[in-house]
Amino acid sequence: MRLRLYADEDQWLTEAMECDPVVMAHLGGPLSPAEIPPIHSRRIVHTADDVGYFVIIPDEATGPVGTVGVWKLEWQGHTLYETGWMLLPTFQGRGIGSQALAMVLDRAKADSRVDAVHAFPNIENPASNAICRKFGFELLGERDGEYRGRQFRTNHWRLDMATYEPGSVVPIRA
Repeated sequence: MRLRLYADEDQWLTEAMECDPVVMAHLGGPLSPAEIPPIHSRRIVHTADDVGYFVIIPDEATGPVGTVGVWKLEWQGHTLYETGWMLLPTFQGRGIGSQALAMVLDRAKADSRVDAVHAFPNIENPASNAICRKFGFELLGERDGEYRGRQFRTNHWRLDMATYEPGSVVPIRA
């Protein structure tokens, strides 16, 4: 598996994921194709403040199947780094998201500016919340969340990069 920086040629991937009702079930529902260009533009702009936004490529034959990233976020008067991931439906549940997250967290760990990484999955998204537990994120509580103007409740997870060991994943308890 490899990650590569999100690029102009990846707009089709953003549209395929964000217009899909399965992918967007926990982010307020699918977007319309007309909403994709500004999202795409934001993702191809990689500032020096971001760890990066990447396309997930399990192998060259398969090609791109999703995205993962860590980016700088101004939230409630604080600067923090947020992570997120998204996969096409046929590639969900195979461990690809976990492997990609591990790769991007390893990059974040190597970046001296990143002291912690935060994730805000919908409280009703069992898969994303399980990934946060698996990687040892600490649950800080619930909060109101929003994506593209759509409101929902999220869990606020935080991973302390001082204690995160690249390659280490906490097993999920049954």
